[in-house]
Amino acid sequence: MKFSINWLPLVVLTVWAEVSSCQKEVFLPLPEHQPRLVIHGYLEPDSVVTVLVGRSYGANEAVKYEDLVVKDATVSLYQDGVLLETLPYLPIEVPFYRNWVNDTTIFKLGRYESSVRLTAEPHTYEIRVSHPDYGMASGVASIYQKPVLSGVTLRQNFITLTDRFDPSFSFTLSLLQVAVNDNPAENNAYTFDLEGAFYSPGTRDTVQWYRKESRISPAVITPQGYDFANDAFVLDTAWNGQTYLQNFLFDTWGFDRFQIDSVDWDTLRVGITTIPPEEVRYRRAMSLQQNSSDIDFFPTEPVVVRGNVTGGYGCIFTKSRAEYVFVR
Repeated sequence: MKFSINWLPLVVLTVWAEVSSCQKEVFLPLPEHQPRLVIHGYLEPDSVVTVLVGRSYGANEAVKYEDLVVKDATVSLYQDGVLLETLPYLPIEVPFYRNWVNDTTIFKLGRYESSVRLTAEPHTYEIRVSHPDYGMASGVASIYQKPVLSGVTLRQNFITLTDRFDPSFSFTLSLLQVAVNDNPAENNAYTFDLEGAFYSPGTRDTVQWYRKESRISPAVITPQGYDFANDAFVLDTAWNGQTYLQNFLFDTWGFDRFQIDSVDWDTLRVGITTIPPEEVRYRRAMSLQQNSSDIDFFPTEPVVVRGNVTGGYGCIFTKSRAEYVFVR
């Protein structure tokens, strides 16, 4: 839902007076917006550090995406309180396909990037960003240890469902169960991704047919049926330091063209990523904020997404990923 307050310089308040039965209009000007830095920093072992820097904008300010990019900030990376590097700015172009008008828009953005790669050592990192027009903002984060999977189980053709709108069409869901050994020293969250390959009938060639590179949503299975979680994030709040069995249901429509009734797996690769709970809260809040603004990266007031950045807006994201390969 769009809030019209984002586009009006004045807020019109209608006050009803029950006694006099009259209507009075009161005009209240919005307070002047003071732009602040918006930081998205990304830290991962064996990778360089990337930082996106922009500025916030006012509720009645008409802006373009590129106008909000801050290209001349000073971005410093600290490791355990010691300056590690000052990150240079690298201009980039990002294509964005708008399916509702069937065209592609090119955003001329940019990022700040380190020359050094982070290690898996237990260090604390801080990203400090300063600019003469927008002040200084910073965020602190630590690198997580790689997640540990103790087992993966796949049940092919776990359930067959019929399309309620077309009873002649049915599809199959397979069940994937992943056992995660949670690190008791870390307060974290997890996301999962999946890639599979199966043998095509007749030729026995291996065919890549299923790939989920980003995130798959967990499934909740009960004797009464099943349902899917609201999003793909799994917090370790209820099972910190224990082994947890996570269920996933996914469709196997990709092999229908071969007219076979079951999947003959060759390889299944399961990826698991550890992320901080702050990122989960930030991502969930961002999905709500996008309903009130045409630009999702840079927050607008009065709708603001709070992250873990001090002196500005945004979030410092950390992650650590591991893979488990299941072969028949």
